[in-house]
Amino acid sequence: MKCPLSGKDGQLAERVRASDLVRIYEGKLKISIGRYFEQVDYIDLFFCNESGLLYCDPCITGDARFYSALQSVDNYYMAERPEFLTALKYLGQSVLEVGCGSGRFAEYVGKARYKGLELNVGAVEEAQKKGVDVTAQQLKDYLLSESEIIDTVCVFQVLEHVENPADFIADCVRSINKGYLIFSLPDAGSFMCRAKNNPLNLPPHHVTWWTEKTFRYIEKAYGLELVELKKEPMEEIHKIWFFKVVIRDFVMRLLGRKVDDFVDMSLLGRIVDKLTPLPAWMLKKVFCHESFYPTGHTITAVYRKK
Repeated sequence: MKCPLSGKDGQLAERVRASDLVRIYEGKLKISIGRYFEQVDYIDLFFCNESGLLYCDPCITGDARFYSALQSVDNYYMAERPEFLTALKYLGQSVLEVGCGSGRFAEYVGKARYKGLELNVGAVEEAQKKGVDVTAQQLKDYLLSESEIIDTVCVFQVLEHVENPADFIADCVRSINKGYLIFSLPDAGSFMCRAKNNPLNLPPHHVTWWTEKTFRYIEKAYGLELVELKKEPMEEIHKIWFFKVVIRDFVMRLLGRKVDDFVDMSLLGRIVDKLTPLPAWMLKKVFCHESFYPTGHTITAVYRKK
């Protein structure tokens, strides 16, 4: 299966039962996703050595109904994001945010120079009630209807949901006038990608997974200059989860089991998961200093258009 970014053949990394994805979403989020996989038995995950991208086949993405259901999940839409502060250093006179949700970034930027694109109609309506310029439009359609060239384009936590990232990135590059292009995504090199059965890191929510190598590939493939690549520190709300992952991996390795897969529905895995919360809580109490923890959820790449 060819990589949607490089076009090169990837190597099979994992095969996931569609029925397991359905069970995970229903069990952890109370969200039904069976309709997306009615004709699918397995989702295969591939890794591209050229781009460093992990991707899935078939690529099945969530629709408006799916993302509407996710709005009820705690902390799904974070009002404050570390990547917002990183982006502020590179803003020009005009700022376009693609996949902007309800336009919270406009509070940092200022409404006068901000434009947002969002497909979730509920989020668009919420933004417009606050007087934020957000429209329900795809980036490709926006470029056809607008002649204005933007100074800075921001794409926060969006690329991992996009079926065709190569064309999407090309549209982002085309929309800026020798300004900055800022992407932030979940870091596939962080502990969260080692967390098993995490619905928010699985299809149809995430359909690609991005590494530091991928961001360096983008620099060369699109003729950009990578100005900054920043990994956020681990947030307080994720620290116990981090220790759960560490403990689980340690125990499963001792027992001779694989720890690299995204999905593990085995009885042994479920038993180990039940045993991790207390020792994870205790370890968090012991290891209080921030220097102990690895980097957190998000990696942010800032490019300059040459």
